Amino acid sequence: MDFGNAVVLGSNGALSVKHERIAEIIQDLDPTLELAYIPEDQRSIYDKHPFAVIHRPRDGRPPYIAMTMPENEVDERVIAKLIKRDTHKGAVLDELEAQENALRLVQAKSQMDEMDEKREFAHSVLKSNLHTFRHNGQVYR
Repeated sequence: MDFGNAVVLGSNGALSVKHERIAEIIQDLDPTLELAYIPEDQRSIYDKHPFAVIHRPRDGRPPYIAMTMPENEVDERVIAKLIKRDTHKGAVLDELEAQENALRLVQAKSQMDEMDEKREFAHSVLKSNLHTFRHNGQVYR
């Protein structure tokens, strides 16, 4: 399969903020993994799911699809599966712990994004010569 036409998701704004956040967390967990959207004409006949985690080995081997998922599962479940795979096959408690850790990672990434937005807004206010600002429907003086 040629991954040249796959839309690798990351900080390029290809899809939703949620997808970008999940893609960034995947990259943080393992830089050789990428979240990608596989166009319909690039998918195999055996898999109908549009999203995939692609593994690009550093040793020169060709990239391959590590897992696929439907759009509604591109959330903390993907992170939990990757964490669980990384810690070997485990019991039910290990799976629950992986899901909980994945949810915490997604929430932490969301909070970091919110803090970055607030920091950028404060920076632009401090640099500006204006005395009144309108942001998200509120007026600041």
